[in-house]
Amino acid sequence: MFILTISVILIVFLIDITLSTLNYKNRNQPIPENVKDVYNEADYKKWHLYTMEVFKFSIVTKIINTSLLIIFLIAGIFPILAGFVDKFSNNSIIRTLLFLGAYTLISYLLNIGFSIYRTFNIEERYGFNKTTVKTFILDQIKSLILGAIIGGCLLSLLLYFYQFTGAFGLLYAWIAMAVFTLLINVLYTKVFIKLFNKITPLPEGELYDKAI
Repeated sequence: MFILTISVILIVFLIDITLSTLNYKNRNQPIPENVKDVYNEADYKKWHLYTMEVFKFSIVTKIINTSLLIIFLIAGIFPILAGFVDKFSNNSIIRTLLFLGAYTLISYLLNIGFSIYRTFNIEERYGFNKTTVKTFILDQIKSLILGAIIGGCLLSLLLYFYQFTGAFGLLYAWIAMAVFTLLINVLYTKVFIKLFNKITPLPEGELYDKAI
């Protein structure tokens, strides 16, 4: 099982890298005809350079994260973490939530440096960063709170179905995930995006006329 787990992680990693590389190979495509009148050559070249740097940075991030995950597995970090959170409750659902929450927090702390570098270094150099330190911190807090509430509730529901519905547990879990995905897509532009961005209507003009 251990070898199988490592193999699955590596296969998923290789597929991810392969897909990213295929997308990267199309970076020299010319500006599409339907947006040439609104996207000038200088902006396109800047976006091109930015995309190449982000791609290289994302590859490094994925390699580090995958390596850390494998190290955690080999070093037995997960059983240690499970033993620690098990002390706080005898309820299997709560213990699972605590374990995944603890792992998510560890992963977040290991990756926050990457987010800071991308936002305040890469995006700043290309003029794409409009985020202040205060806004960045608030966005991180909002993301953690939303992730804990939404992810915790959804996972609790799935675990409950798994425990009490027997053979139909996977079916109910699939239905719950489908409903959740649809709900998130509906609420994304109406609720969640407004928590992290200031939305302003497109002003009237040539671009507005084409959009409608």
